[in-house]
Order: sequence, then C-alpha cells, then structure tokens
Amino acid sequence: MNETHIETFITLRKELSEEEWKDLDSLYNYLLENKKEILTKDITLNESELNEFREFSKKLVESNE
Repeated sequence: MNETHIETFITLRKELSEEEWKDLDSLYNYLLENKKEILTKDITLNESELNEFREFSKKLVESNE
C-alpha cells in the first residue's frame, strides 16, 4: 500500500526525536533557500515592477503603523 504524504509525515514525526526533527527541518529550510536562490539568481525587476513593489511596501508599512 502506498502511503499518502500525510501518512509519511506522521510516520516520520513519530520515529524521529525532537532534535532529529529540528535537524531535518533545518535541512529542508536550507535546501528550500538554496533552490530559491538558484531560481532567482538572474531575475531583475523593471521600472514598472519596482514602482509596484514600492507602492505595495508603502501600503504595508502604513497598515502596520
């Protein structure tokens, strides 16, 4: 029988100690960050995208004040 993703997760969670789980989580985060870095290495924003980003950032900051 094939395990679903949630069953695999539950099995792993039960088998690993808290420290092992933290190590696995750290490894996952490292791999994810590395993948994002590789995928976005040569991506740049044009002027329109930068302006949109600035406007969104400004609204976000204002909403958090």
